[in-house]
Amino acid sequence: MKPFALEEYQKHFGLTVEQDGMLSQRSHYGLTCALRNIIFRNPLLTRREINQRIFDILSPFSVDKEKIKKQIGEGLDLLMALQEVTELQRNAQQSVFSAVHPQWIQVDADNAILLGNFSDDELLFHPIDEYDTVRRFIINEKNLDILWRVPKTDFSNWLIQSCKSKICQGIKIDSIPELQNALQKLGNDKKEQLKNQPLESLNGDIAVVTGNNEDFFGSNRDTNNLTGRWRKLFLVDNGIYFGMMTGNRTDQTRWLLVEKYSDQMRCLSLHDKEQWRWLFLAKAQGGFYRCESKLLRLFIPIPKVLENWLPLFASQQPSWGHWCNISSEFSIIEYIFDTESRAKLPCKME
Repeated sequence: MKPFALEEYQKHFGLTVEQDGMLSQRSHYGLTCALRNIIFRNPLLTRREINQRIFDILSPFSVDKEKIKKQIGEGLDLLMALQEVTELQRNAQQSVFSAVHPQWIQVDADNAILLGNFSDDELLFHPIDEYDTVRRFIINEKNLDILWRVPKTDFSNWLIQSCKSKICQGIKIDSIPELQNALQKLGNDKKEQLKNQPLESLNGDIAVVTGNNEDFFGSNRDTNNLTGRWRKLFLVDNGIYFGMMTGNRTDQTRWLLVEKYSDQMRCLSLHDKEQWRWLFLAKAQGGFYRCESKLLRLFIPIPKVLENWLPLFASQQPSWGHWCNISSEFSIIEYIFDTESRAKLPCKME
C-alpha cells in the first residue's frame, strides 16, 4: 500500500499502530468507535469474533496480536462500564456481546454524551481530542429532534446504578451521600477488624503508602526499588497503613491494612486491589485531586469503575493522572466527595 493511501486509511478509521505493534494512544477514539460499529451491526459476537474484525481493519499494518487483544479487551470493558454494551452468557463456555438501548446524558449546559446503539449520519460528534473515547454532541434543537426517541438519563442515577453492584454489596445505596457513608463505614469496619486481628507470619516484602495526598504517588511494581509515597514497612513509624505484599507471582499480590507497633506488626488482607483503592479513596476525603483550567489531576490511583466512567467528562491524557476538559459547570468529582475538604491528610490512619 502506498504511503499516501495508508495515511488516508489511518485517518478514516482513526487507528494508528506504533513500532511495537500496539495501537497508539491517539487511537482511543478510533478503537471505541470501531468496537461500537462492529457490535451494533453484528449482535451476539464472541470476543474472538470481535478481535478478528479489528484485526481485519488493521490488516495493512504489522501488529502484535496479543497486545492488540489486550487493548480491545480494555475497550470492551470501557463500553460495558459506560453501559453501551453488555456481555451475555451463551452457554457455560462462551459469552457474546450485545449493544444496549440508547440513552444520553447531559454533562454541562451545552454538551451531552450519547450511549448505546444509535446511529444517524445527521448527528455530528465532537470529541475533545484524539484521546477521547465517547460520542459527544452539542445540545441544540436539531440534535434533540434527531434524538427525540432516545431517553435522557440523569447522571447521578446512572452513577448509582453503575456502582451498586461493585462497591458495597448488601449495603443500601440510593444517593451519593449514602455511597460516601457506606465507604467510610466499610473502612471503619476494616479498622476494627484489624485491631482484633492476631499476629500473622508473612513471607514476603511489605510496602506501605506514606506521605500526603498531593505528593507524587510513585510505583510499587518493584519492592526493591520503591518510588514516591511507597516505603518498606520497617522504615516507617508506628501506625496503620495501606500496604501490599508481593509473592512469587503477580497473582499472589496481597492488598493489606497493616498496623506497625513497636517492633511488631499485624495485617488484614483486603478482598482485592479494587477494595483497597475504594478504601484509600474514602480515606483521602477529597484531597486526592486538583481541578485547574479544565484539567483534572489525580494524585492517587482510583478504582477501575470510576476510571471507566470518568471519560464521560474528560479525555485521559498520556501523563499519569491527567484528564483534559473537565467541565467548569459540572464537576463530576463533586458527586463523590465534598470538594471543600482539600486538606493534605497524612495517610496514616490515626
